[in-house]
Amino acid sequence: MHARTFSLIGLLLLIITTGCTLSLVGSSDADNTPTPAVLPGQPEVEILPRLDNATYREGVLMYILATVRNAGANIARVEVLVDGIIVAQRDNPNVMNETTFTIQETWLATGTGERTITVAVSRANGERGEDSINVLVTNEGLALAPIITEAPNQNVVTVVENTPQVIPTSQLLTVPTQGGEATLAPTAAPTEVVIDPNAPRIFADAPANVRRGPSRDFDPPLGVLQAGDSAPILALNQAGDWLKISYQGGEAWVFGEVVRIEGDTTNLPRESGPAVPTPTS
Repeated sequence: MHARTFSLIGLLLLIITTGCTLSLVGSSDADNTPTPAVLPGQPEVEILPRLDNATYREGVLMYILATVRNAGANIARVEVLVDGIIVAQRDNPNVMNETTFTIQETWLATGTGERTITVAVSRANGERGEDSINVLVTNEGLALAPIITEAPNQNVVTVVENTPQVIPTSQLLTVPTQGGEATLAPTAAPTEVVIDPNAPRIFADAPANVRRGPSRDFDPPLGVLQAGDSAPILALNQAGDWLKISYQGGEAWVFGEVVRIEGDTTNLPRESGPAVPTPTS
């Protein structure tokens, strides 16, 4: 009788213990939030290839676009260097902890001659990846702008109350030919972007891609609006779901559903935007 009683007590304790253990494991799994992946090895950086060996007129704003792969959760800093000197930097650039993300920074071309542009990306543990290109800066009136100057306003344009701002943007003046020589296109007057200080504005409450035209087919993005960034709205597309904004001295487009709009857009012009790029095979 005693042996049977002890066996029943032991079985009951085993059931209770097992139940508690399973309950604790399930609770832990349900309550824990997955930790963003920290990828091994150095980040891989590639500056947009068409920027390499481009020619810019001195004083033109150059848009530097790069893709970072093998990124992950511990990207601490991005630096843009010209001839080894830091001209721009951004801490914690990969706020979404993506494995691949894009970077856009600017540099006002100064000093004639060949200049080396480097984009360096560092992890919190010190691992570093970088890519470099060469550009030619000249004062002879030629300017090649590989990235069309539609892009976001990140504290580049200061709007003075009741004073419209006029911002010149660079124009494509040099076209390479198959023979390696350059054919000069007619020199057009700079495009002017006029910003009404009372224009409605967009506000980014979370990172939002900025594109060259009003469609996700314009890929890769020109850059990313970070949470807290703001920009004036210049126009809407025909459907009204994409917004043309002032961005780093030029113009760009952002999808209306990923930003917050303040102000009345009723009287803003409607535009088709640039032609959608043809996919390359």
